[in-house]
Amino acid sequence: MSVVVLNLPEHVAISIDLCGLEHNGVGCHGLNTGCHFISSSLPNNFATGRFVFIPNSTDVCILVWNEHDEYLIPGTQQHSEYFQTNREFLLKRTLKMSHDKTKEWNRLSKYISKDTVHKLYPEGGPIFSAPQYVAKEFKSSKHDPFPNRQDQTFANLKEAERLLPDLQEIKGTVVGYSTVNIQSKNDSNMFSLDEVTQLNIDQTSLLKQLLTENYPSNALYFFGEFQFAFVVFYLGQQYLSFEYWKKHIELISNADRYLLENPQFFRIFIIILHFQVQVIPVEFFADIVSCDNFMHAAMHVLFSNIESTPNVDKDLLGLANKYRNYLTSKFNWDLTQEPLEWQPIVIENA
Repeated sequence: MSVVVLNLPEHVAISIDLCGLEHNGVGCHGLNTGCHFISSSLPNNFATGRFVFIPNSTDVCILVWNEHDEYLIPGTQQHSEYFQTNREFLLKRTLKMSHDKTKEWNRLSKYISKDTVHKLYPEGGPIFSAPQYVAKEFKSSKHDPFPNRQDQTFANLKEAERLLPDLQEIKGTVVGYSTVNIQSKNDSNMFSLDEVTQLNIDQTSLLKQLLTENYPSNALYFFGEFQFAFVVFYLGQQYLSFEYWKKHIELISNADRYLLENPQFFRIFIIILHFQVQVIPVEFFADIVSCDNFMHAAMHVLFSNIESTPNVDKDLLGLANKYRNYLTSKFNWDLTQEPLEWQPIVIENA
């Protein structure tokens, strides 16, 4: 199975899964069937990415560089005919995907199905690394307090900000991630004080709500979305997907009661997270160890909950201990102790 990119300028950087194309390369061959992520970027510009699904090992996926919009689009029938005419020449210029890279990609994308991509993929085209905004049209009014804008001086920043354009995200450019209403957990009109406290300590109800509303037939389908977010964050350089990934690591790690209800869910979560953390450079977490290290905090909570839960699944407990040892070795974290920012501050009298 191959991915071939046509009309590609020399200054455009292309990556297919975890493999960057060399100079004058036009694609990759030796890919497995299933989903693949192709990213492109111009110098000093945002990146774009797109998932493709290739069902058969003999298929060739053809993408074309769109010079006007500066991202990759699916090839047309005309491009397919061009490829068939020049098949041997083009395939010789494709890079062979290594066994190690293929194995690594399979681990990162195991749960990403065609349905996952269809559910989450933006309606309007590729996945942009940066949000795509457009200014709403300004409508003048006889009540406009600043008629002479170009020469106007302002008394304060708030007045000046009123002239800034009102931006809105371009329709069809947003990834359709699942959401859950977490605002209600602090609503004293809906819950008693004890219930609000419980919801903030144990987020099992929020996790179950997320899974029930979005994946009612099988909670494990959630992991396709979780892996999708990581790929878009790590390979597509999108901060929104990083926030989703981070938020759901914290949500799952704080779902105490769900440990007994669905231990398989947590076993798969730890395995997926292990392979994701493997590809992240050590520097990614090292830069924030001295301040807010969300991964250290989330893993401390997860391992503490697993150890302190009576009658917890033995396989889950053994896997958690192995993973804690791995994180300790990789990042030099002490996950047996509370994060420094959680520890009480002792003030001694002078």
